Amino acid sequence: SFELIVLEIEPHEPAPQAVHMIDLQRVIEDIREAPSICKAATLCVGWMQDLTGFDRVMVYRFNSDDSGEVIAEAKQPDQQPYLGLRYPAMDIPRQARRLMLRNPVRILADVDDPGAEILPLVSIEGEALDLSMSALRSHSLMHTEYLTNMGVKASFVVSIISRGRLWGMISCHHRTTRQLNYAIRCKADLFAHMLGLVFDNKEIAAENAHRDAAQK
Repeated sequence: SFELIVLEIEPHEPAPQAVHMIDLQRVIEDIREAPSICKAATLCVGWMQDLTGFDRVMVYRFNSDDSGEVIAEAKQPDQQPYLGLRYPAMDIPRQARRLMLRNPVRILADVDDPGAEILPLVSIEGEALDLSMSALRSHSLMHTEYLTNMGVKASFVVSIISRGRLWGMISCHHRTTRQLNYAIRCKADLFAHMLGLVFDNKEIAAENAHRDAAQK
């Protein structure tokens, strides 16, 4: 039997001291105590902007029909607000949604980076290389064109997963190229995972309150 191992190598930069000093547990507690999901998401985007340094940070929430809505946003004062905007399901195809469940963290440091050719094109077994779990693989041309039209040069996306489904995502945009080191990406991933649990609990509490009100 043949086992293929893919190694990804990138420059390592220690996370800034400020990142280590952020009390993740305290932030999660504040989010847990927020009176609503929208209030919790507002705390989320502020913390993520401090962590990543991106110009704009948004929380998207997906509806039952797979359409999306921006429910929280932190941005620079001169940027046009996207808060409250809704997007059709076709903006994020099902294939991309499945990938976001499997690999919840995606970084695009430069939308104009042409990428590198994959050699060989197929493995010794004759199959294309599976890069679905890769952190360094290129994005689709459709996606990079979409970002370019929005004036975005770099993006960072972390999936919010609740009860095994794609609840939404934290989407970060920057107007210039921007790379995030591995430590910051891991911290953002952990934060999004904990956020999914908090949102799950809030939705269950809201469902129970609605059922109790209906029974009364």
